[in-house]
Order: sequence, then structure tokens, then C-alpha cells
Amino acid sequence: MSMLSVSQYELAEEAARARHPNRIIEAFSPIIFEKLNYPHRVRNTSELWKYLDVMHEAEYLSNRDRSQKILTPQEFIFFKRIALILQEFASEEFQMKAIPWNTLLGTLRLFRHVQLILDPTNKNRILEIGPGCGYMGLILMLAGYPYACTDISQAFYLFQNHLFASIFKDQFQELALGRESVMETIATTQDPMRLHIPWWKYVEMWPEMIPEFDIIVADRVLSEMHPNSLVFLLKTAMKSFRNPSQIKGIVFSNWGYIGDRNISAIIDAFYSCGYAAAVLQSNVSFFATRESAKANGLEILEKHHVEQLFSDTTTFIAGTHKFPFFHNVIQTSQLLQDHSVVSIQEIIDFLAASLGGEEWIHSQDARFLDYVRL
Repeated sequence: MSMLSVSQYELAEEAARARHPNRIIEAFSPIIFEKLNYPHRVRNTSELWKYLDVMHEAEYLSNRDRSQKILTPQEFIFFKRIALILQEFASEEFQMKAIPWNTLLGTLRLFRHVQLILDPTNKNRILEIGPGCGYMGLILMLAGYPYACTDISQAFYLFQNHLFASIFKDQFQELALGRESVMETIATTQDPMRLHIPWWKYVEMWPEMIPEFDIIVADRVLSEMHPNSLVFLLKTAMKSFRNPSQIKGIVFSNWGYIGDRNISAIIDAFYSCGYAAAVLQSNVSFFATRESAKANGLEILEKHHVEQLFSDTTTFIAGTHKFPFFHNVIQTSQLLQDHSVVSIQEIIDFLAASLGGEEWIHSQDARFLDYVRL
């Protein structure tokens, strides 16, 4: 089991910063966290409990309509399975009575769409950029997908490490320690691939040592990346997509914190690097490589059409698009939504029963944000 201590991570990162040039260090720093003063480093692993249920706190607060139906019966079964795994992790790792349901529900909604994009006949290799709490990775690995991820935040990286090491034990590979490259590790790894890649080894894949991946998940991070880091991702991902006969591309549900970033600049970077929007909805976006879109007969949106679908920030202008693109994803997604019969109240009842009372359901962050909300 490769469970990292803070000192192990710090020493490895310090050595990496000493050998990498200034522009790489600049590009792979958590600039938005630093700008907003959001804590992204810990001094002791005892502080990692703070990252159990974050970034989705405002989505399902206590005064939200509890009759809203959001999961299918099959999704609810899967939700309960993951929730109990995370409850055990929180208890053993942090001695906490908690289930990170806010973050887990948001992750499951994206997983619903990721499954529709993936080839059902093939276990696609997935790389996730900025996995945050790591629950998408947990879900994908439990579903049997070959998976790797990377993160530039020390605190989130350590949290992911402890989560994956705790659940997958020796079947999980941590690359922060040791000299092996990502390419060398993958070449000697037997399925299922479960890799955790520090940012300094992720950047070392450039320009020659780029392994093959099929889909990139980059949720809520694209607008938070340094512009050079974004282009690095787009170009490196393009080189990792080896087989254009299968659909290849980058999927996400949200751009991330927008601040003063211009979404049109991110869209322009996608199109300049050879991507085009194949799915673009308020709850999921998928930018396919033009080559794989053409090979699979996908209808794509040209850049000026994509820019028309968004306001000056990240808001999707619903109902303005009239383009028949990627029908199977959109129609199946709507069908699943129509068959969602499990309400927030049913989810809360399950959580309360598992935790021993509804008072344990909401995290301290969620309660604080609920209190200060106007």
C-alpha cells in the first residue's frame, strides 16, 4: 500500500521543482486556489478530513426541494454502494461519521454521461485531470476501467492517495515516489491500470513519452488552469489519442471557477488544437478530436456556433442550439433523466439511516455556506 505522508510528498515535489524550469513551475501551480485563498496545502495528514466533501457543497443544501428526482433505481444502488465505502473510509481514516454525498451525487451525474460517450465494447483508458476528492476515479476503477489521474494541489493529491490506497491496497500504484516514468510504469502494469501521477511526472510525458488514453475527464478545472497548462493538456491529450476509429476527446460538466477568464479563449484553444464540440449541454460537454469525429460520422459544431451558446461567463444559453449533434448521448441522457425516480428525500433517508441521524448528513462547509447565503 503506497500511502503518502506529507513529508514524502514535499521532498519529492521539492526535488522536482529543483529540476524543472520556471515556466513549467509557473504553469503547474494552483493559481485560482492561491488567488481565492482556498487552502490547497496541509501540514499534516490529519488535516485531510477537510477534503472529504468539497467543491459541491452548494448544490444540495438542506432547504432544497427534497421531492426532486435525480437518480435512476440502478444509479441509486450504485450510489449506496459507493456511499458505504466512503463512510467506512471516513470512519477508519479520520474517525468521522460522514458520507460525502454532495460531491458524490455531482460525480455520479457526470459518470452517467461519461458512460454514454465510452465505447461499451471496450474498457477505455481514462486519464483524469484535477480529480479533486477522487470520487470519479473511485467509481471508474470500481467499474473496471483502466484509470490514471494527476493533480497539482498538494492537499487534494494526498487525499486522493489515501483514498485510493485505502480501498485498492496493492492494486493501486503511486508514482510520486521513485524514478519510473509514466510510460515505463504503464508498460509494466498489468490490468486493471490504477495510477496516481504527480504533476511533475505528468509534465515529463512531454514531448516523447506520452502513453495512450481514450478519454480525458477534466471537470471544473479548464477555466482554473494557467493558459500554458491548458494548452499542454490539449496538445498532450491529442498525442495520447492513438486510434481515431474510436471516439476520442475531453469530457466535463463544468468549466470551473471563471473569475476574469474568458470562456471564448478556452474554446479557441480547443479548436486551435484540433478539437470540436460534439456534445454541448448545460450539464455535460464533450470536445472530440476532429479526426475521431470524422471517422465516426459525428456532427460537430464550428467554433462560432459554440461561442454563441454561452454568455460572457460560463452560463449556457439553453434552447438556442438547433444542431443535431451526437444524438445518442443527448437522447439517452434525457431518457435516463426521465426515468429518474429516486428523490433527494429518499437519498437523505438512506444517509440518515446509515449515519444514525439526519444531523450528520451535512458537512461543516455546507452548513457554513448555507448560513451565509443571502
